[in-house]
Amino acid sequence: MNLSKRLTMNLSMLSHCCSLADVGCDHAYSCIYAIQNHICDYCYACDIRKGPLSIARNNILNNGLSHKIKTVLCDGLELISPGDVDAILVSGMGGMTICNILNEGKEVVLGASQLVLQPQSDISKVRHLVHELGFVIDNEKMCMDEGKYYTCIHCVKGVVIPYEEEFMYEYGKILLDDNDKLLHEYINGKKDKLLKIKNQCVSYGSGNNIDMLDIELEMLTKALDYMKR
Repeated sequence: MNLSKRLTMNLSMLSHCCSLADVGCDHAYSCIYAIQNHICDYCYACDIRKGPLSIARNNILNNGLSHKIKTVLCDGLELISPGDVDAILVSGMGGMTICNILNEGKEVVLGASQLVLQPQSDISKVRHLVHELGFVIDNEKMCMDEGKYYTCIHCVKGVVIPYEEEFMYEYGKILLDDNDKLLHEYINGKKDKLLKIKNQCVSYGSGNNIDMLDIELEMLTKALDYMKR
């Protein structure tokens, strides 16, 4: 099965597990790939939408994996019981949605040994939350897929040492420590865009907007300086 770069990245982060909950499974491509490639032994393909889940069932059936993958029509982890899964994959949705799923399914989350999370936004809030839940971020990856940057976080239970500065939550301490090429490219590109916007605000005298931009630009500069160490 050929997967997108984003889905391939997500699954490359997953260590072998007995049972995986893929939340927002869409068409069950990740579950099918995970079973076929012996990444996990059993999957719960969870989605809140009937249409995509119906397509997922057909894909599972066509691949002869109905005994290995169970489709679950539910919101987040609401129909998964604590202890049912030892790994959770949540990808392709906003960071606040992911935070809500983790908070509302907290008992299930705390029963898992690993989390693989790929937020489309508000990634700093996701990093903060997993630390609050007692998970250590032990790996992060970025990829470029169809012109967009994506970041994936792998978390395991452990002794959490909070990050020293907020920019580490915003851009990922592991990626910063690794001087990740894509992260460097992303930060530089974002900085250039914000500087252009700031210049426009200066021209129009939008003082409040300039203050907000300066805060974000300061964080970007801190991140770049950290990567130069």
